[in-house]
Amino acid sequence: MINIQYLLIAIVTGVIIGLIISLLYKNALKAQRSSIELDKNKLLEDARKEIETIRKEAAIEAKDIVYQAKTEAEKELREKRSELSHLEKKTSSKRRILR
Repeated sequence: MINIQYLLIAIVTGVIIGLIISLLYKNALKAQRSSIELDKNKLLEDARKEIETIRKEAAIEAKDIVYQAKTEAEKELREKRSELSHLEKKTSSKRRILR
């Protein structure tokens, strides 16, 4: 009879301990999931910010390239106009000599 009582006490104790361990494990998993979710959200937000920064940098770089190309084109245009003006003066001078 005593052996059955010990056996029942052991079974009940085992079930209680099993339930406690199960609850602790569930809470640990829940906390871990929450932590993972927070980490995921932070990574996504960081990625969005980085994408926006890269976009802004690319836009600035594109504007800079356009500005440099425009400046270079204006410089070439000034040089061509200067050369044309020089040639016109030279032609005009030759016409005067030929008259």
